[in-house]
Amino acid sequence: MAGRLVGLRARSWACRSTIPVVLTLAFVVACGSPAARDDDTGGAAARVGRDPVLWPFSFDSPWNMPVGDGLVLAEGECTRAVRDPAGEAWVNIETWSHPLYRATGTDPRVDIVHDGVVEATWSVPSGASPSLPAYPEGDAHMHVVDAPGETVTESWRARPVDGGWAVDSWARVDLRGSGVGTDGVRIYGGSAIGGLLRAGEVGAGARHAVAVSLPLEDLAPTFTWPATVVSSGRDDEMSGVVPVGQHLALPADVDEGIVSTAAGLALLRALRDYGGYVVDHAGNFAVYAEFGADEWDGARDDIDAIHARLACSTNNSEASPGGPGDRVAPYAPPFE
Repeated sequence: MAGRLVGLRARSWACRSTIPVVLTLAFVVACGSPAARDDDTGGAAARVGRDPVLWPFSFDSPWNMPVGDGLVLAEGECTRAVRDPAGEAWVNIETWSHPLYRATGTDPRVDIVHDGVVEATWSVPSGASPSLPAYPEGDAHMHVVDAPGETVTESWRARPVDGGWAVDSWARVDLRGSGVGTDGVRIYGGSAIGGLLRAGEVGAGARHAVAVSLPLEDLAPTFTWPATVVSSGRDDEMSGVVPVGQHLALPADVDEGIVSTAAGLALLRALRDYGGYVVDHAGNFAVYAEFGADEWDGARDDIDAIHARLACSTNNSEASPGGPGDRVAPYAPPFE
């Protein structure tokens, strides 16, 4: 990866030519100037880029924006609620996760049925299945990238029916867009795959912010950018102080020695250099890895130490995503 911009939070990264294959694809990133961005019109060395299927959303998406060295983290009621020592912390992988599939040109198109009405069609690979616990006990998320790799159709409470899939909510998201404000299937109103820890990222690094869920009793029934809505249907149970969309991060000087696994270190660095966003509610503090990304299991040994050091930021905003100042890590490279 490109060497990072110099800043108060800067750390060294090893340059890697490729990210491991995920969903049968791979992408390469530039080892050079971190200023190579989507809005560059030419001149970036070799103009190599990234596959939006594996590393989605624009360089200036809040999901891809490194924090600034002027980001302020504050002790206070928000941070105390996030750290809530009475609650457990976990990495959802096998259950309550977000299975992500890639369609092919030969997969048949089938119906998306919402409230008994066919609203659209999508191509679903044979063998694709929603997250566990299955409907109706669980969220039953299932997300499918189209064959061209341009959009992902995200669903909540999906279950097979004659002719296709019934869902309680669905959204079609542009993989090259911002990933927010999409009326998605998480309660913050954005993409469900934003902030998802992916297979291959333990070794290569998770170069993006992390999706976080908190218990209902810690959440407030309000939202802040990049959330655009609170769509839980359980607002009356939100009795806490943390708004949906709240940005969290680890301090710049967090000791990497608090973790003991490669997965824990990858998660720590992502939360330090990009932070996380509160996008949903769960029974406990949780981050999410895509279904089947078992390499993230090791982070469960370190999640308590990481959780105890997270703090709410006070100057993350649409005008200053990730806080002000020099970026502590490179921008995401342009798309291939």
